[in-house]
Amino acid sequence: MIPKKSHYLTVEDYTVSNKKFDLLYNETLEMLVTFPQPNAEELVGYYESAEYISHTASKKSVTDKLYHIVKKIALASKLKRINSFKTVNKHLLDVVCGTGEFYLTFKHDG
Repeated sequence: MIPKKSHYLTVEDYTVSNKKFDLLYNETLEMLVTFPQPNAEELVGYYESAEYISHTASKKSVTDKLYHIVKKIALASKLKRINSFKTVNKHLLDVVCGTGEFYLTFKHDG
């Protein structure tokens, strides 16, 4: 069966490639997927960029400071949301975990 996909949003990468990508909702997977997907060689370039703010620990500029404040609030919100699910066994899969802060937030919470 071919997964049914519907257009959700068009976004532009202003930091590295200046390319536009479509986010398509994949009904089979119940998630958004990037189209076209960058190949492995292209993908590396996105993460090696000095402008890729989510991989920096810098808090020098106002933008850096604001980013880290928002990230801390977002992580706390995600933790609260996931902990709201009433299950005995809690397992979480973090795919493409970046700096690992999402993982560490949940690990420290148990």
